[in-house]
Amino acid sequence: MKKLLIILILLTGARAQAQEVFIDSTITDTTAYGRVVIEAGMRFPIGNLADKISPSAEFGAWWRTRIAHNDMLDAGFSLYIPQNPQEFKYTFRGEAYPTEAVGVSGMVGLRLCKVYGLGGGRVKKSVEWVSSFGYAFFVYYDEYKDRNPGLGIEPVAPEEDDKNTITLFSDTYARGLSTFHIGQGLRLNVGRLSFYAAYNFAPYGLLSNNVPDNFGSHSVSVAVQVRI
Repeated sequence: MKKLLIILILLTGARAQAQEVFIDSTITDTTAYGRVVIEAGMRFPIGNLADKISPSAEFGAWWRTRIAHNDMLDAGFSLYIPQNPQEFKYTFRGEAYPTEAVGVSGMVGLRLCKVYGLGGGRVKKSVEWVSSFGYAFFVYYDEYKDRNPGLGIEPVAPEEDDKNTITLFSDTYARGLSTFHIGQGLRLNVGRLSFYAAYNFAPYGLLSNNVPDNFGSHSVSVAVQVRI
């Protein structure tokens, strides 16, 4: 009887251990996740932002680290190249100038990823709820400087200087709107391949005196990712 009881205890313990390993390895274990994420996709502007640019190619790179509760934290950047830029007005030193998006825009920041498993199988699958936050920028042509060549970086009175508009380089005709970025998205992981979709909120006009508050803040990103 004792031997039978011991066998039953051992079998029960082994079964519980097997279930624990199964859960850890197929649902919540992130130790084997690739630490670098490369993504390529499209960014679709929404609302007033769609009046400035069309859907644009987007790419990014992220470094992943494991944090508490088997969640993941990504640090990196996402950049897009504005397509079919449309003219809009920006104000500088009390005068309005025509301009349009140029170069590369995007964001630099963090993504907090909550991992949910999709069960076992030969190919590991999971879903991640992704919350992103960071610094966003939107680059446009500096018509003021183009009309006044040779100015370089001219001193600007403090009351006229917009701290949320950046001058990229003294010898280029480009400026950038600066603001914060927040977003929510979902990522489906199938092995090392992922399919990612997210809503982005970057209120370019909220913190700048150069463009109106309703300049445009909303976009959606869709991307394919590879974890290496």
